[in-house]
Amino acid sequence: MNNSQSTEHQAGQAQATVEGKTNQLMEKASNAAHSAHESMQQSEFLSNAGQQMKEKKNELTEEVKRATGY
Repeated sequence: MNNSQSTEHQAGQAQATVEGKTNQLMEKASNAAHSAHESMQQSEFLSNAGQQMKEKKNELTEEVKRATGY
């Protein structure tokens, strides 16, 4: 193998390493985005559940007021 072939080989190895690292980073970014999306959905679910609980509490409070005359 002459110097030109050796340099080309090293460049090919470096490119493969960079591509591998890029793929790893892209996968990590994708996983992080998926996790953030799931967290947002859970947060929205909890927010909706909290709102429904508040509404039910208000309904029950009004029923108690009507039943007791207050």
